[in-house]
Amino acid sequence: MSETHSSVLRIALTFATTLIVGYALDQFNVPLGWMLGAMLASGCIAATQGPPFALPPALQRAGLVVLATSTGLTVTSEAIVMLWQWIPTILVTIIVLVIISTLASVLYAKMGRVSGSTAFFSLMPGGVVEMAILGQRYDANQSVISAMHALRVAMIVVMLPIIAALFTENNQTSSTINPTNILDTGPLLLALAIASVGGTLGHLFKLPAAWLLGSLLAVAGVSSSGFIQTGGVPSLWIIVAQWTIGVSLGLRFTRQTVQALPRALLAGVPVQFGLIASSALIALVLSRIFVASPTTLILSTAGGGMAEMTLAGKLLGANVALIAGFHTFRAVAVNLLAIQIWQWVSRNHKKPKTH
Repeated sequence: MSETHSSVLRIALTFATTLIVGYALDQFNVPLGWMLGAMLASGCIAATQGPPFALPPALQRAGLVVLATSTGLTVTSEAIVMLWQWIPTILVTIIVLVIISTLASVLYAKMGRVSGSTAFFSLMPGGVVEMAILGQRYDANQSVISAMHALRVAMIVVMLPIIAALFTENNQTSSTINPTNILDTGPLLLALAIASVGGTLGHLFKLPAAWLLGSLLAVAGVSSSGFIQTGGVPSLWIIVAQWTIGVSLGLRFTRQTVQALPRALLAGVPVQFGLIASSALIALVLSRIFVASPTTLILSTAGGGMAEMTLAGKLLGANVALIAGFHTFRAVAVNLLAIQIWQWVSRNHKKPKTH
């Protein structure tokens, strides 16, 4: 069999398995079933045979824009006012999570036999690209950092929506919610255009999770002001967007990375599990103190991707504005302060490398 035919078969196998597994999980009412199925199936193929193809960045961005539009159309003016009241609690929670992650990095450095800087930037709940770049300045292993962040997101995406579903009063836990008020073509295209402009501006201004956050802020802004008609995005669009995000996550688990970093990844599983459990415990404590939704706070305090957690919140009937607010403040704070925190922790006052 020629190399071209083999590549075509691998691509076809990836498409088929991701769709089949995604559909099966959705039929079992697993939260984010389409995304989880695509991630697990493509991840297994990529880890054992190598990534069958490279997902064009434009497709991933389009998926984020669709998810942001769907979420942003649910944000009201009352939700925006509520978010401001939570800012002090958000900041305190971020401090606690950073402290826990810093302490866990000491343990992970010993268990995984990696350097202190590698362990620190591997566990900081910031963006994978940002943490890898910052870690490189202190001789951290970028492969370990990337693998650990991918592992964390994968574990959170698999575990937390299911845990959160146990606390939700909303019985609908399918991958898609089929709202009765689906937007007509005109208003839907207008909302998507606004989201695309917001995502582009977010990318230009280098916002964290720019294509999601910029799009979400733009649509939420016009939605909460009553400028555009509110409603739902067709379920098929949500399914395609979930599949796209899931495949992009799964393809990060390449064979080379997994084979080269067995000890680091194996040691990272219990450490990441402990961090996930800690964030969930903090969320449950906050839900008791403020008499708030455990589902919302579990998804808010998780160190996973903003896109995955806000979508899970929407599907589980949680407060997506609060979830997005938590993740936005966390990403900005960690990305801005990670270097200063590392220098304080390590007592390393040497000038960092610039390469």
